[in-house]
Amino acid sequence: MNFNDIINSFRDIGGFTVFLPFVLIFAISFAILNKSKILGAKKNIDAIVALVIGLLLVQNQSIVGIINTFLPNISLVLIVIIMFLLVVGIFVGGEHKWATGGWLIAAIIISVIFVGWSFFASSVSDRWNLPSWLTNIDSQTISVIIFIAIFLVVIFWMSKGEGGGKKEP
Repeated sequence: MNFNDIINSFRDIGGFTVFLPFVLIFAISFAILNKSKILGAKKNIDAIVALVIGLLLVQNQSIVGIINTFLPNISLVLIVIIMFLLVVGIFVGGEHKWATGGWLIAAIIISVIFVGWSFFASSVSDRWNLPSWLTNIDSQTISVIIFIAIFLVVIFWMSKGEGGGKKEP
């Protein structure tokens, strides 16, 4: 028996349509009730109410279907956001002294480009297609774009004043 068989068995016994939605709603309800102390400081009453809320939700399969459709999509968005933050962290580094103004904006733009490229290069590109002017670029055009980008960065870097010097009174 491999892992796929275990997942299929879990699906067959209702793990994704009953168990996981129940555990999710129970945990969220219990945490909210426990933290807010709406029903007092007794955890057993919070657990009973959370149990009832979870069971009532599980019996309504249309809501469970919405949860089962919504959460994987949100998970994908969260993964894209985390990857974006990781790529920005690569450019910004541990100390953020230089990452202000134009450099931070450049790091964010480069990160968006890399994360967007990897996002559309994955299986998502089967459903969402990039415009043809972005996908049909020949190597000469890419070389010109890279040259212009490097040229603009050098001009920006050279034209930026020192700014740290002492001013004469």
